[in-house]
Amino acid sequence: MTEAQGQQVIDWVKEEPKSLKKIQIKIVEEWKLTVSKDTIKRLIKKINMRWKRVRRGVAKTPDEWEIEVKLPILEELKQQEKRGEIEIGYLDEMGLDSKPCIPYAWQEEKTTIKLPPIEGKRLNRVC
Repeated sequence: MTEAQGQQVIDWVKEEPKSLKKIQIKIVEEWKLTVSKDTIKRLIKKINMRWKRVRRGVAKTPDEWEIEVKLPILEELKQQEKRGEIEIGYLDEMGLDSKPCIPYAWQEEKTTIKLPPIEGKRLNRVC
């Protein structure tokens, strides 16, 4: 395999990080070469890619207007707490999904692939 072909394989892995089988099929279709999964693994490990868990991301980021409205209110509440007018308690939230399966994929070092959050039944618990 040439250096240019190796770079193309790395690009394909970045496009399709979950399945080396699909990469093998592309290699056969493009260049009529038979390459083992181990060869592909050696190639992508040279550029510090790792086989690790994919993470679920946050559902959405707040809108600008929402931040502009809520931050001053939060600051006012903190000031009231400092003056002793109110007492603020902080809570933590934990969510359990009905679909716990989290796949693995090839990822570059110090990066994480984020999946969208699961749509469906979810049990939330406030601690």
